[in-house]
Amino acid sequence: MTRTRVAIGAAGVALALAAFGCAAPRDDCPSVTPRVGAQRPQLDAAQARAYSRERVLGAAGRAGDLQHDGWDPLADTVITGERLPAFQYRVDPALADGRTIFATVQAAVNRAHTDIGAGAQRAPRIYIGIAPGRYRELVFVPAGPVPITLWGLGRLPHEVTIEEDLDAGVGAADYRRRFARVYEAPGVHPEVAAFYRECIREDAASRSCMNVMWVRNDGFQLRHLAVANVPGQTRQRHQQAVAFRSEGADRVHLEQVQLHGLQDTLYLRTPTPDSTVRSFVHRSLIEGDVDFIYGAGTAYFLRSEIRFVGPRRGQTHGWVAAPSTHLRIPYGFVFEDCDFSADGNALPGRVALARQWFTGAGCSPYGSQATACTLLGAGQSASGPGQVLRASIEAVGKMVVLRSRIGAHIDTAQPWAPWQTDPAHRAYRPAQFDGDDFWTRLASAGLDPAALGYARATPAQPWLAEFGNRDSSALSCPSGRP
Repeated sequence: MTRTRVAIGAAGVALALAAFGCAAPRDDCPSVTPRVGAQRPQLDAAQARAYSRERVLGAAGRAGDLQHDGWDPLADTVITGERLPAFQYRVDPALADGRTIFATVQAAVNRAHTDIGAGAQRAPRIYIGIAPGRYRELVFVPAGPVPITLWGLGRLPHEVTIEEDLDAGVGAADYRRRFARVYEAPGVHPEVAAFYRECIREDAASRSCMNVMWVRNDGFQLRHLAVANVPGQTRQRHQQAVAFRSEGADRVHLEQVQLHGLQDTLYLRTPTPDSTVRSFVHRSLIEGDVDFIYGAGTAYFLRSEIRFVGPRRGQTHGWVAAPSTHLRIPYGFVFEDCDFSADGNALPGRVALARQWFTGAGCSPYGSQATACTLLGAGQSASGPGQVLRASIEAVGKMVVLRSRIGAHIDTAQPWAPWQTDPAHRAYRPAQFDGDDFWTRLASAGLDPAALGYARATPAQPWLAEFGNRDSSALSCPSGRP
């Protein structure tokens, strides 16, 4: 995704968490039923029940072989704040002793993993408490046998902020100059060192290494702090970078967290395109302006604020999310009881709730150039001009918004956007609202879905839909909880 970024502060923004609901639809709210092909499809109450937190977060794994473990993140009364943790390590530059108290977050993570590997740390979960302050650093949390919790110790989340100045234009030499002090220091975890070595390769730094926090740790938790990407205001280029990236990590829980960025603020990546891992975001704030929540992971956002901040850099239009959920994974992004808000200068109706990320598309079978587009076979793994992978076709993207408040900046007549608006664009793909859309659009492009091995589900599963939202449109009135 080639786009632009500029500076953003990490000031605390109060969450608007007021709930609403009625026992039955109001008289002035017309009854709305799902309409195949409609620009704003609505779930009915029975369909909405399928998007409960328990069902969405209950399983993960490969398509066709999901493993059900019934994960309930709210059952952890420590992370939700009902019980206090016992911190094995702390981050406090004023008191750092290099043993259990450290000057940087990365140093604490390194020691935790070292102690786990040496058998010196046997706790079932590692809690790292972080003293109030601004930590100018990158944080990489490797995979490991023990889950880690990073916990901000300020009164408010923004009093503990992990931040950096990143964008995709940072070269390898600059990356090394800025971060060698931490990642070439003694005691760095081998996986952290390997990630850093890859990032300082001349052709790699601008691709996937622009992440303020990068997590591969199953069961990872982040509580009561902020993570921010703050690109320099004087820089001429303003390209995308990520505040928080989950890299194949399952059961990730963000509680009372603020994520600040512009483009690509939160990236939820899966181990393979046809698999899923789970994330839960609760009572949190996520800011951005272009595809700022994206990826193929399954995620549940509860009682959080999703804030469009495009006016901060003169961006008048944007997209909140860019899901790339696999065709056979049942759930993508689900938002419940959330506030879709915007900076005060945002223009009405210029922002979409989502566009489905057409990943790696070298051409489009859906637009005006369809006859010149070749679909590569299942065993082929690279595409170029005039070619499109099956994996790109199958990254359909799924998102449902339940009982939330939709701000005036969202285009309520057509909240779901195509990936590219120009039918002649090589990555053009119109919004696909459900499985029937997927089937009929492939057939219209001259590709037989059945011959490609796809099955047509009856009834079709909704991919883009709403239920019980409140905004200025009569299509989205409160209709009670299912």
